[in-house]
Amino acid sequence: INAEYMGLRRRADSDVRRKRNVEEEERRQREREEEDRRRRRELEEQERRIQQAEERRRQEEAAAAAAAAAASGHREESVTPRTPPSRAPVAASGPKESAPRTRTSSAPPAKRSAKPTAKQHPQLGVTIKMLDDAHGNRDSVVVVHDVVAGSPAEAAGLQPEDVIMSWDGAALTSKADWVQHIKGSSIGTTVQLRIVRGSREFTKPVTIGASSKEIGGTKKVRSKNQAPVARR
Repeated sequence: INAEYMGLRRRADSDVRRKRNVEEEERRQREREEEDRRRRRELEEQERRIQQAEERRRQEEAAAAAAAAAASGHREESVTPRTPPSRAPVAASGPKESAPRTRTSSAPPAKRSAKPTAKQHPQLGVTIKMLDDAHGNRDSVVVVHDVVAGSPAEAAGLQPEDVIMSWDGAALTSKADWVQHIKGSSIGTTVQLRIVRGSREFTKPVTIGASSKEIGGTKKVRSKNQAPVARR
């Protein structure tokens, strides 16, 4: 019985010691957590003080700069010399002589005649020639004869011997059609020209340019060696 009692007593003491150890470990853990929180609070407080000091330093620098600028302006004003008002010379006493009066003409000044500005006409920068088509219709095909250097036609890539079939979808069957389309165009607008070049057919966008000369430049071609142009 004594041995059993002593065994139970040792186990009870061991349980008590383990319980105390656990409680001590928990207490130490709570102390460590409290220490960590205290350090975090100290760091936050230190950062806040640093920010406040930085803000005060910026305010002091701004105030010092403003004061320096005001002092500099005041010094410039004090250094600028004041010119005394000029006094008119006192005329000597004696009989006053009246100055001779000069007659001024009341006629208005002559206006300079402005040079008249030349009227601007729409142009593409090509010289065309009219050919007969394959059906025997005379002068019914518009063909590029020459391209002016630096013109909108050159910028668009038109070449001599290009056949211009249509203007914005409208067929060109005479010189009158060509002239009417150009004269009716506005400078700066873009038109779509249907072109036949050799075996290729494609559309070229061309921007209408300006020229002081009215449209012209049509070549009359009556060559027997010229093959008739077939319309597509």
